[in-house]
Order: sequence, then C-alpha cells, then structure tokens
Amino acid sequence: MKNVLLVSGNREKFKDLEEAFVSKGEYEIFFAKRKDQVLDLVKNNFFTLVVCDDSTADDFPGKNLIEEIIKINAMVNTVLVSNLSDEDFHEFTEGLGILKKISSNPSKEESKEIIDYLEMIIGPAH
Repeated sequence: MKNVLLVSGNREKFKDLEEAFVSKGEYEIFFAKRKDQVLDLVKNNFFTLVVCDDSTADDFPGKNLIEEIIKINAMVNTVLVSNLSDEDFHEFTEGLGILKKISSNPSKEESKEIIDYLEMIIGPAH
C-alpha cells in the first residue's frame, strides 16, 4: 500500500480525488486539517503523495506547509491547490518540487490525471 495524505479544512473538497485513489485498491488515504496534524503524520509515516489545499483549517498557507513538509522529507511528492496561471504558479512555487497544481474541487477527470501522473513518476501501484 502507498500512503496518500490529503490536507484541507474541508475533506469534501477532495471527495472525487479520495474515491479515485481508493478505487485503485493500492492506496491508503490519510486526512489532516491542521498544520500540526500534517507535520506529525509526515514525521511518522512515509507518504507517496501529499495533496495540500491552499490553506489548512488553522489558516496556514498550503505553500508554506509544503516548505515545512520537505524539511522533514524532501522525497515526498506534493500537489497544491491553486487558481494561479501555470506561469505564476511556477514562479510562486519555484524550488519546492511540487508536481502540479490542482483545482480546489478536483473532478473525477482531474483526479485520474493526478493518479496517472503520479504513477508515471513512481510506477504503477502494486
């Protein structure tokens, strides 16, 4: 099993994404709302992917949270919710190694694209 951490103050935003991972049968989903929960989980587990909302329930910005996550484990793959243009997103997150941006309520199609992209990088889940 590969671990995926979804971070948002509202779990419902990632419903289609969570369902897409679960349907593969190879991913275990973790969920966190606050910065302290996320950092504790990342310190004690290996995550194949962390998906961060643009901010947590305690109003900590997603980009800043990813900066904290990579201080703990620089090898974790990350995705960030953002409505920025591709060019602005690249500048905003430069140097963080974020795989890609996603919309705030990823659709089934976008969820599939994220999984396909992740599996292209790490290999298919087995």
